[in-house]
Amino acid sequence: MSTIMQKYGAALASFLVVLLTALSVLPTVPEIVDILQLSVLVASAVGIFFVPLLKGKWAAGGKMAVEMVGVLLIALIPFFIDGVPSREQIIIIIIALIKAGATQLGVSIRTDIPVSNGLVADPDSLPKHAA
Repeated sequence: MSTIMQKYGAALASFLVVLLTALSVLPTVPEIVDILQLSVLVASAVGIFFVPLLKGKWAAGGKMAVEMVGVLLIALIPFFIDGVPSREQIIIIIIALIKAGATQLGVSIRTDIPVSNGLVADPDSLPKHAA
């Protein structure tokens, strides 16, 4: 795995999800709820870029906390503004959950130690805490 993908995989996956959401789900005339939900998606994508990996067993804990707060906000916005979410808003909530999963995947790619026949394939790709 390329070191660029290892380092920025979670953020890149997150930004791709936001971009695809904006292109595919938003109506031609978005409502305030749609704009707020997309704004939270963007904010969480930016947030996971700046939150560092944690030490220990669950390195993605900080990044996933940002994602889960984002998902919670995205889920609550339609209820506070409209009372009931529309079909598109429910789809954005589901996409936010998938985006959180993509963050975990991106961190897993970054922190998994590559092994080939019991030997480390690339010692430079080891996380600092694993060396």
